[in-house]
Amino acid sequence: MATSPLGSVWTAPPPGLPGLECGRSEIRRLPLGDDRGWIEVLRARHQGVRFAPHAHAEYALGVALDGLHVLVARGEQQTVRRGDVIVLPPETIHAVRSPNEASWSYLMLYVPAIALQARLGTPDTVWRGRAGRVVLHEDGAFGALREIGEALLAPSGEGAAPAALAAIERFARDWMEPVAHSGVATSADGAVQAMLSLVRDPNTRAPSLRSVCAAFGISVFQLIRRFRLAMDAPPIAYHVQWRARRARDLMLETGSISVAALRAGYSDQSHLNRHFKRVFGLTPGEYLRGVREVGRMRPTLPRSASRTADSPSAV
Repeated sequence: MATSPLGSVWTAPPPGLPGLECGRSEIRRLPLGDDRGWIEVLRARHQGVRFAPHAHAEYALGVALDGLHVLVARGEQQTVRRGDVIVLPPETIHAVRSPNEASWSYLMLYVPAIALQARLGTPDTVWRGRAGRVVLHEDGAFGALREIGEALLAPSGEGAAPAALAAIERFARDWMEPVAHSGVATSADGAVQAMLSLVRDPNTRAPSLRSVCAAFGISVFQLIRRFRLAMDAPPIAYHVQWRARRARDLMLETGSISVAALRAGYSDQSHLNRHFKRVFGLTPGEYLRGVREVGRMRPTLPRSASRTADSPSAV
């Protein structure tokens, strides 16, 4: 039996993935089982695209396949080139842009924080890139993460999320490190906490900065500055990405883009489309189609492989 990055799930190494046309994406959402959530894998190619500041509830682990783009995270701007690895802990605000008109492509894994941290034996501790780095220039890390992502995108990847989680655990032990704090930006500043509660409230359509300013006796400028220092984004930008994430959750819950747009507070579906693509890199329709395609595929994972994949020694 040939070896794959996910242990014995495949009887042969996954085939190389065909190239993507510019502006195209492919996504799969694979269940971990036992209420541990899902691993999402996304591969995309863009040209001249900007991603608004946003964060993910999950670990965002990715590789740059070709071209180059600029990543802004934690107040630093870094150029990401082919062969680089991106490690973003949960709730890390970041933005992406292309420095020129050349295309660039990447592959990302979105891994539930609770599931990964439990496997690592640190359920309450967030992990980050080695030495606190967001971008790693390590051939070994690139090869390991790319193999996991390509295996999950392969036709035989259905049902393999538990094995992938074990492989990601090994990646984390090799190329990441635990941090003492939660990894989620927090602040003792009461005004920041009040603003954060407001922008995260699902009933908030247009958060009122002035109401928070009046309650704490500060100016709008002071509130924006303090919020940006704590959360790496101004309040309105944070609210925009938070609402897009809520719309995604509602889409998955209801299966309806129009219902999700309405319940997330968008004026119409086109309004949601614009915001969703700026955050997730694909339209709501493309996202749902990718998720539904997984459900239509026939599982290929043997029961014995499923049991083996979920054990710590599977990889």
